[in-house]
Amino acid sequence: MTKIEAASTGELPDEQEIDASFFSHKYRRSTQLIGNISGDAIKGRREWLDYDLTEAIYVTSIKIAATGYDDHHEMELSFDDSLTGDRKSLRAKYDGAGFSFQPKTFIRGFGLRPDLSWSFSKSQYISRVDVRGLEQKNFFEVLAIYENISREKAKIESALEEYLMRARKSNEQLEANSTRISAQVVEIESNEEKLEQLEDQVLGLTSERDEIQRRIESGISDEKERNERVSSIELSIRALNSEREALVDQISK
Repeated sequence: MTKIEAASTGELPDEQEIDASFFSHKYRRSTQLIGNISGDAIKGRREWLDYDLTEAIYVTSIKIAATGYDDHHEMELSFDDSLTGDRKSLRAKYDGAGFSFQPKTFIRGFGLRPDLSWSFSKSQYISRVDVRGLEQKNFFEVLAIYENISREKAKIESALEEYLMRARKSNEQLEANSTRISAQVVEIESNEEKLEQLEDQVLGLTSERDEIQRRIESGISDEKERNERVSSIELSIRALNSEREALVDQISK
């Protein structure tokens, strides 16, 4: 169960019938129509039927039982809104059984006036007026429940606002991190490109080194061959010198 549901678990008072005991001028012919069960009716005329309440009542509905009217006939409801002090007026069409209004506000009294009928073949009668609503004491119970709901709603809204603020900060941080990551990605791509260039240079230098090494090894082989030839020539020279010395010696002898 949510906190709002818990706050609204208070039992709401049911609207009740506002009977004649709530009205002053109880012997007025209009007041005698309140909850009328006697069957006595009054003739509908183009004049106001006035009703005065002994205290402000939150009136939810006013239903008027009437006969002899046609669908195009209307009745006017006039009342003073006790909360705003404004004079208000409502109109309702005949629904086949009567007229119905839903003021849904606090009023201290009201007036009813039907349209004037020009039909000479039938008469119009108003037989009953039913008023339903909530007394002030009951309405305060409703207000207490709604106040609890409003408080819980305010707490939830405050918590949501705080959550949204944290979410906005987190989103801003996320965007900042994304910007840094994007910059780092660009830097990484640039470094990878430099690395590829360096690797190409290393490969080039390695090939050059290998060529030089090959040439060095080839030069060493040539040098060894030349040394062997020089050694062979020196041996030949020494042999010839020995022969020459031997010949010189023989000649001398």
